Amino acid sequence: RAMKWHKMFKKWDSTPLSLLKRRIFKGIPDSVRSVAWTRVLDLANTRKAGQYEAAYYAAYKQSKFTDIEQIDKDIARRFREHVLFRERYGKGQQSLFRILSAYSVYNSELGYCQGMDSIAGLMMMYLNEEVS
Repeated sequence: RAMKWHKMFKKWDSTPLSLLKRRIFKGIPDSVRSVAWTRVLDLANTRKAGQYEAAYYAAYKQSKFTDIEQIDKDIARRFREHVLFRERYGKGQQSLFRILSAYSVYNSELGYCQGMDSIAGLMMMYLNEEVS
């Protein structure tokens, strides 16, 4: 399956949406997941330089204590066996904390909701911190 995805990446702009949907439904192979998510989310065109840093800095300055406290509790419970998140206050947990704090400020109407750590943590397993 990974070979089919590699061929599709080469012709990404002309790939029919029906084919893309079918391949996603069958499952994205682990070896190409990072590239696939980057392409499917169109990150090359949707990311704005400095947006993550600005949101994180704003989160640092204006986050509600309750959000920060809840994010800290949730991170400690999520993906405990995964090498990236195993160590309490390790690099993986710190990155996940920054991502969730930044998002809670970026989308202030929603803020932080329990379970967001699962989504962000999964993305961190395949993408870098800023993209996640």
